[in-house]
Amino acid sequence: MKSRLAVTAFVAVAVLSAPGCAATYGGEYARSQGTYVSARVGSFYDALAPYGTWVDAGPYGWAWCPLDVPLGWRPYTVGYWAYSDWGWTWMAEDPWGWIPYHYGRWAFDARYGWIWVPGDVWAPAWVAWRFGEGWTGWAALPPDVGWSAAAGISFTSYDLDRSIDRFSWCFVRNRDFGRPRRLAGIAPASRNVTLLRETREVTRYVSSQGIPVERGLRPELIERTTGRSVPRYRVEESRTPLRGGGAVIQGKTIRVYRPDGRLAQELRDRLRQAPPPERRVAPRRLLDRQESERQRLDKVLSSGRRQLEQEHKRELKNPPRGMSRADLRSRQEAERRAQAELEQRQRHVMESREQRFREGSGGRDEGRGRGRGRRAS
Repeated sequence: MKSRLAVTAFVAVAVLSAPGCAATYGGEYARSQGTYVSARVGSFYDALAPYGTWVDAGPYGWAWCPLDVPLGWRPYTVGYWAYSDWGWTWMAEDPWGWIPYHYGRWAFDARYGWIWVPGDVWAPAWVAWRFGEGWTGWAALPPDVGWSAAAGISFTSYDLDRSIDRFSWCFVRNRDFGRPRRLAGIAPASRNVTLLRETREVTRYVSSQGIPVERGLRPELIERTTGRSVPRYRVEESRTPLRGGGAVIQGKTIRVYRPDGRLAQELRDRLRQAPPPERRVAPRRLLDRQESERQRLDKVLSSGRRQLEQEHKRELKNPPRGMSRADLRSRQEAERRAQAELEQRQRHVMESREQRFREGSGGRDEGRGRGRGRRAS
């Protein structure tokens, strides 16, 4: 994973003291221009520690790998979208969701699967959007994409399409999007090879009082295709943590929790005092979860194949308008190949991650030379 865009990097640093003592972590890889609302260094580590482990992600430095998620999980899938005066806001239902969905970026790593690269700029969500032909799609923005309050998001449509892996996208039919409930009907990731061709990229971030706000996927687009109104909510900030995470709906209001505090100088001071130490091994409960997922691997992959075949049978009974049966079968064969590729990748990640975590070091020796040489700039 190599960054293709110029991004000023603050290096993540974890400080682990004696066993049982609290540890701290902080980081910001995005551009440090403009006025940002930041989170305290220690809050990231303390809140995420029960649900995953920290790994050395090569060019990205230290990253968090969630381990309490099922095989085939993708970011921004456990929860729902709500539209506010700050744009589409992700209402996370993961117990850890108030951090990784509003700060930093996500990347898919061949060794660990999905990893979160920390950042200290809060946003309602950090995703790219696609729309068209009755579908709405989103995908977590990769670490290549930077942000500044003055210039906005640093990417072009061409760069964004190349940077986001095709299996990262989540697509739902417009009728299932924008409702105040958990998302339903996310298409199998193997169908993305078709849905990426049938939709267009509509991502457009702007700065609203220093806050990154996405204005490309307008609610009017959903309303025109569904005939129903998309609820609008007013944002109200909370200075204390909220029950259920970093954003909750109360009537016509979305209350959001955005911890304050600047990180830049604190990170520089911490890096001068001590280099990043060896990473901590995942807790036993999470390692057991990985073992359970490995035992369910064949069953989960078989379920994904059945879901895809059911979609194909429905299409054959009611083919898309203007598409010949031969073209439809060709498209379905491309999706079957994508499903086989996706299954191979999932098997590889499961085996690689299990081996690294079971070794009790998380690939510690491999990361020594990389993580320790990084410095904040």
